[in-house]
Amino acid sequence: TRRFFRPLLVDKHFVVRFRGSKLAQLPEARLVNQLLGILRYYENFEIDDTTGKPLSRRELTDLHYERLQLLQRTCFSDFPDNQSLRQLALSNVSALDTREALQQNFGTLPVEVLTVLCAKVCYLDVSKDPTLKGMEDAAVAAQEAAEQAEAEKEQADPQSNRPKKKRKKKVKTEEEQRFRELLVEIVVNRLERPSLQQDDIEKMPLYPTEDLVWDPNLVPEEHYTGDYSLALPKLNLQFLTIHDYLLRNFNLYRLESTYEIRGDLTDQLPRTRPALNQDGVTEFHGKARMALPLQGLEVMN
Repeated sequence: TRRFFRPLLVDKHFVVRFRGSKLAQLPEARLVNQLLGILRYYENFEIDDTTGKPLSRRELTDLHYERLQLLQRTCFSDFPDNQSLRQLALSNVSALDTREALQQNFGTLPVEVLTVLCAKVCYLDVSKDPTLKGMEDAAVAAQEAAEQAEAEKEQADPQSNRPKKKRKKKVKTEEEQRFRELLVEIVVNRLERPSLQQDDIEKMPLYPTEDLVWDPNLVPEEHYTGDYSLALPKLNLQFLTIHDYLLRNFNLYRLESTYEIRGDLTDQLPRTRPALNQDGVTEFHGKARMALPLQGLEVMN
């Protein structure tokens, strides 16, 4: 199933489009964004879709370098007069493949250049995609309407009898900005440095953070009835590799430990009876054996 479904998912850039939608920006869409993160994780999973063989760090790095070399060849051959793209074509990979560097290089490019890069680097023809084609037509129409309104405003101004200077800059519209941001995000998502699973595990904190402890989507509460899906690893789905099996069990064990920690906190905190005094300092009027106040903290190697 993955062998046939993932190319379609990558070709439509579903994750990038959904992340930039209005639904994903809502405060109530936290669960949806977490489920989208799981989808993006398995979309970029370290496995060969044809053979099912796990990819090593060197093989992932080679695939990443091939994409950036294609970008540099395209910039060098198709845009020889563009100074910024000329400099990009001669840059080293380590100074180019971060999200911040890619957004800085592509954020100021014209829409016409971005459409060419999408076609030759991301294999996405804007003219053949109904959604992107509609956004492009809306951006062109909005720009023409804004330029016409600006020209009519200048003609209606009585102090505009002086000879007009030719405008060099185009009028920026909201439609064009939204279309540009989507194209830039598609290119950046294609070319940014991949995040390896082992590196992500090493960056995890030893103890759960406050955001994880009180997140009902990752650590469900007691009244959860199963009427909606949670952003949890599923054990009843096919495992892609042995590393995928171990990682799912590790995440579930980590979340189970977090649930026990949250249970201890909800049991002990009410016993301490915390309250704010007149100076805004928290005072504890109760007592709990498992929740004693710290007299000092010292971190030692």
